[in-house]
Amino acid sequence: IKWTHPIYGTYKLNTDGAYNINTNCAGIGGVIRNSNGDWVIGYWKYSYAINHTYMEILALQQGLQLAIMHTLRPIEIEIDSTEILQLIEHCTPIYQTLIDSCRCLLKKLGNPVGRHSFREANSVAHFLAKEGSKQTRCNNLSVFWQPPATICNSLQADKEA
Repeated sequence: IKWTHPIYGTYKLNTDGAYNINTNCAGIGGVIRNSNGDWVIGYWKYSYAINHTYMEILALQQGLQLAIMHTLRPIEIEIDSTEILQLIEHCTPIYQTLIDSCRCLLKKLGNPVGRHSFREANSVAHFLAKEGSKQTRCNNLSVFWQPPATICNSLQADKEA
C-alpha cells in the first residue's frame, strides 16, 4: 500500500492526528504535495486533546486552512480515519463546532471529496503528527516550506510509487 499522486495540476492534502492516552501528549500533522509528489507545505502542532478523533479533526481543519490561505487548489484530501470522513457527513454534537468549521473550509475549496487512505500510505503525515506531539509549546503551529530532513526518504519513496 503506497501513497498515490493526485491528478495532474492538483494538490493533495494528507493529515493525521496523534494522541497518547497514557501521557496525554497529542499532536497534529499534515502535508500538501503537488501532482509530482513534491512537498509544497507541511505542518505540525502540539495540542491538548480529549481523544484521538478530536486530533484527527483538528489536523484536517488546519490543513484546510493552510490550503485556503496559500490558494492551493484544486485539492484532493486523504486521511487515514474513516470515522472522520463519516463525521463530515453525519456529525455528532461533541465535535459539532470543529466539523462545521471543516465543512465551511471544504466549501471554500470547492467541496473536494475526502478519501480514506491506509496508514501505510499516510506515513509522512503520521510522522508529522508524531513530531507535533513531541513539541513543548501548545498552540504554536510550525509550518515547513521544506520537508524536515528526517522525512526526505519517505517523501522520495512516495514520489517513486
